[in-house]
Amino acid sequence: MQEIIKLRFDGQVLAKKNRHMVAKIGNHAFVKPDKEAQANEADMVQQFRIQLMATKRRVKAIQTKERRVLEAKASGETYEIDITITQPNMVRRDLDNQASTIMDALTKAGAIADDCWQFVRKITVQAGGVSKTPGADITITINQGR
Repeated sequence: MQEIIKLRFDGQVLAKKNRHMVAKIGNHAFVKPDKEAQANEADMVQQFRIQLMATKRRVKAIQTKERRVLEAKASGETYEIDITITQPNMVRRDLDNQASTIMDALTKAGAIADDCWQFVRKITVQAGGVSKTPGADITITINQGR
């Protein structure tokens, strides 16, 4: 059985990997995403959850990640994900880092059980060019293996 879900994120996709702060506690330094990148991911998660409520996966959006993973393993669920990212301007950005932020948001929103290779079998990332309405269009193909 196959299910297809289409999601849209409206707004610029910030890459968490390149947006970070170094904080020090005592003699130890650690890197964490900056507040703007964290807020961008939280907005993305919220937009995805709202859209998921109109699909059959609405229950997944409110389950814990552990439960989603267990259910996905039991059903043999795998995903193929197509992402098209449009940019607000011609500033150079890494698509792979933006895709990583989107994958984390899809997991947190409950659209997919986890973004590890056991579940995500294929990811396609495309540049959608420059647009006055930047964002990302995501198509998730869910395959039930058992």
